[in-house]
Amino acid sequence: MNPKDFRKIYDVLVGDEVSKEDVLDGDIFRKGSVSVYAGNNIIHHGLATEDDINNGLADLIRFMNYDNLPKLYKNLYWALLFLNTSILSMMEMVV
Repeated sequence: MNPKDFRKIYDVLVGDEVSKEDVLDGDIFRKGSVSVYAGNNIIHHGLATEDDINNGLADLIRFMNYDNLPKLYKNLYWALLFLNTSILSMMEMVV
């Protein structure tokens, strides 16, 4: 698995629901950072660049291939890091 595989999954899951003005603008993901707001307060900053997203996903894949941790710990870490690195970072528009 590599970062391009994550993009394929993204396209299958939500590709048809993304409006033309919100289509990802990078080679795989988005080019720049996004933020998630609750009212006027920023509650999450996405990773700054597409390279940061790719590196984060590559780190996540390497971690999941590490065999010296219990699967429960790996799965919890996967869920948290994937959400932070991938889903929020793929978002093109500010929510």
